[in-house]
Amino acid sequence: MSAGGTTRWPVELRLKKAEKLLEVAFDDGTRFRLPAEYLRVESPSAEVQGHGPGQKTLVPDPLSATNRLPLYSAGNWSPS
Repeated sequence: MSAGGTTRWPVELRLKKAEKLLEVAFDDGTRFRLPAEYLRVESPSAEVQGHGPGQKTLVPDPLSATNRLPLYSAGNWSPS
């Protein structure tokens, strides 16, 4: 990841189920708290973003899918 010419690497991912958010800590001390709803709405998937410019859609979440999906480790640090 690059911001302003510096490279930051995630060093910790923490799922806060009760708060419905993902905490991400980087090696430079920066931390982000990302709500599950934000992650769902801003997903890079074609279902959300469409297949071209201007095709972004809001995918409804009638059954609160963010509550039902498991989060597990894949590789060295990436959630999948």
